[in-house]
Amino acid sequence: MNMSQDDRKKYDELEGLPYIQALYDDKRYENLLVESSKISPSKGLEKDFYYLVASSYYLVRKYQDSLNVLLKKSAFLKSHSDYSLLLSRNYFSLSQFKLCSDEINKVSLELIHGDDWKIFRTCNERSNNHSQLLSIFLKNKIQDQDFFIQRQIVLLENSLHSLGMEHRKMFLERCISVDAFLELNSVLEKFKIKDKTLLERAHQCHPNASEVTSLLVKQLFTEGKFHSIAYLFEVMNAENPEFTAHVAEFFKVAGRVQVAEYYFLQADEPRYMLARATNFLAQEKFSELVTFPFDKITISKNKDLSYALSFSAFKNGNNILAAQYLPDKKNANTKELALLDLIQKCKGLSWKCRP
Repeated sequence: MNMSQDDRKKYDELEGLPYIQALYDDKRYENLLVESSKISPSKGLEKDFYYLVASSYYLVRKYQDSLNVLLKKSAFLKSHSDYSLLLSRNYFSLSQFKLCSDEINKVSLELIHGDDWKIFRTCNERSNNHSQLLSIFLKNKIQDQDFFIQRQIVLLENSLHSLGMEHRKMFLERCISVDAFLELNSVLEKFKIKDKTLLERAHQCHPNASEVTSLLVKQLFTEGKFHSIAYLFEVMNAENPEFTAHVAEFFKVAGRVQVAEYYFLQADEPRYMLARATNFLAQEKFSELVTFPFDKITISKNKDLSYALSFSAFKNGNNILAAQYLPDKKNANTKELALLDLIQKCKGLSWKCRP
């Protein structure tokens, strides 16, 4: 990828390894690969130069090219602290798990971080180093969230569920990242492990993370804890008014009708009107529903409210008003058609009709 003249000005005073290092630091890996082909590294600087080239190939997902540089320039690169680690990353990406295992096991555990723990676990597993792998994850107390997640997988694969729960409890005394919480939740789901406190802890650590909140709401809903969901949204609503309607809906589901109405009124007028209608219907207060001052536009835009008003008018003995709230037969649904038929029958029976 060619650089523009403006881009080149930033690097005008740089050449050789400092130039390549600057491109690497700026994550201009494609540019680095183009420019490095025009440069011969100075004596004594070959190790760092070729490592940056090999790493750039890896970062642009040209794994075989990265591997070729590492192997062809091994005379310079073997003394680099990350040589075996970069080799293992490439072998992993090329599904050469035995070679990956051989290389990553040469790396000091203190130098393994982040996603490399997944490589470490996977390559050793695929090379049947199960006992060695379990021993490493049991003996070491590395405070790295990626190590922690991979240890959970190893423990659960070996059916050490109680030990896994013990490690989770201790490690989650501090907050981990949102992504780590989500990955851990996926791991537990895969092994069909139910840890009801995990998502609550995740939400406590990251109250504004929508993915965490969504999973927690789903869990609470499955458990039928509608009050808990309502309280959860109520706390979030204090910071963000967009959650007002959610608060109202879940208080409604939880049977807290008056509280729901309060939040529906804050959310918007149509929702409030529908909440009031629901309350009147639940209590069979048909006369109150019919006489409530609903906005006509609200009624016309809300089929549920229109039906509620029609049903209430019908139950209150006002068949003419009941018919006015319903669409004509051509546009009516099954429920509305059934009510229209009842209204017509009652009109014919006059005072003998008792809805």
